[in-house]
Amino acid sequence: MFTLAHLSDPHIPPLPDCSPLDLFGKRITGYLNWRLRRGAHHSREVLDALTKDMLVHEPDHIAVTGDLANLSLAPEFETGREFLQSLGDGKRVSVIPGNHDAYVGGADKNYLDAWREYLAGDTPSEFIFPYLRRRGPVALIGLSTAVPTPPFFASGRIGSAQMDRFAVMMDELPHEQCFRIVLIHHPPAGSRPRLKRRRSSRPEHLPAVHPPPLA
Repeated sequence: MFTLAHLSDPHIPPLPDCSPLDLFGKRITGYLNWRLRRGAHHSREVLDALTKDMLVHEPDHIAVTGDLANLSLAPEFETGREFLQSLGDGKRVSVIPGNHDAYVGGADKNYLDAWREYLAGDTPSEFIFPYLRRRGPVALIGLSTAVPTPPFFASGRIGSAQMDRFAVMMDELPHEQCFRIVLIHHPPAGSRPRLKRRRSSRPEHLPAVHPPPLA
């Protein structure tokens, strides 16, 4: 049996020290939200206790589906890397970004550099997403919905090029005996508030996933 542990939205506390210049633009709204509301609900002690308990069960693989950061401040990506390292190496842990990891323009370079070991596909490619990682009987497919958005928005988007590559990947995988698991930060289905929903570059939905039975 293959055991996959799933962790999402750790929003690793506390916020690093930052200057007023660091908070220019959207970050100021997120900073105030953290100080007045969100920060009270995130405890590093609780997060560490949860991850410690998870590791005791020795899962075969761990998937972290985004929002390790809060404001996409540079030190947060190194903190995110240290957190991922506490779970295991890149062979055992997979990560995708969330909207808070791409809170402002240019943040993608920071998480791609800091977390590369954890979001690199098994086969080198000029495109990061979607990535494919085979672990035992499981095929992990990492999508990114993380894009910078205006203040008060937490929505995500999958571009047409990424969707095209994803469709090809999904067409090829049924020829293999594997269980397909898609890692995605924004829910691909169901009702969501307008400010938090996943938007598509064209009117399409994620392909249906019907994994073959395992032998």
